[in-house]
Amino acid sequence: MKTSTMENKKISLISVIIIILIWKAASLCYHNEALLPSPESIIISMIRIFQSAEAFKTLIFTLFRGLSGFILSLVTGMIFGTLAGINHYIEKSLHPLLAVIKSTPFMSVILLLLIWFGTEKTPIFAGFLVSFPIIYTNVLQGTKNIDKNLIEMAKVYGIGIFQIIRNIYLPSTAPFIFAGIASAFSIGWKVTVGSEILSQPRYAIGTRMWESKLYIEIDMLLAWTVTTILISYLIELLIKKFEGKIVRWKYETESDNH
Repeated sequence: MKTSTMENKKISLISVIIIILIWKAASLCYHNEALLPSPESIIISMIRIFQSAEAFKTLIFTLFRGLSGFILSLVTGMIFGTLAGINHYIEKSLHPLLAVIKSTPFMSVILLLLIWFGTEKTPIFAGFLVSFPIIYTNVLQGTKNIDKNLIEMAKVYGIGIFQIIRNIYLPSTAPFIFAGIASAFSIGWKVTVGSEILSQPRYAIGTRMWESKLYIEIDMLLAWTVTTILISYLIELLIKKFEGKIVRWKYETESDNH
């Protein structure tokens, strides 16, 4: 297992190095630092960003919006996904709403959110709307995957609802939930930053990107883009680490039950 993980890390590192080398070669061929900056120019621009006190405010506010939308989608998605998995009528009732959310052009949604909620809250609700269907669908599938006979047996033996949730529901749905979490955060984060470009709150990565485009500061635009990617990558690493602990707990729970 450890050997496989090390190999994966090496492959990822090699891939990143190849991308940087291709980028560097393209920059040298293009001969125009203003339009296609070199990798080292982007690093210098990122250092400039993090030397600014405003940059930290920008990062914190965008992180707050991204995580707010994600947590909101996680809580509501888990509640409604579980209820829909248990009750067929709830699933059918929610199906049209999910179809509308999935099929509505997202630029139209963002423009409506801007009118209804203003610049600060639009990225939060945009992130929520794109993440909710993913969490909901995964929790729904996970809940349907639970062995109903196991639940009935637990009830016959007088096991309490909290023990049923802890020892049956959570271990059975955990892989589905974490699969949904990984996808939902990744997509939700991109939509949050994209919404900031349109709504332009005072402190926002999207706003800084728009300003960089406006003043044709391609190095700063790419620096903010790389920063966004790095934040997403670090949070996804934390999610995977937490998932590893939950999966280990799941197997410990199953071995205890046996």
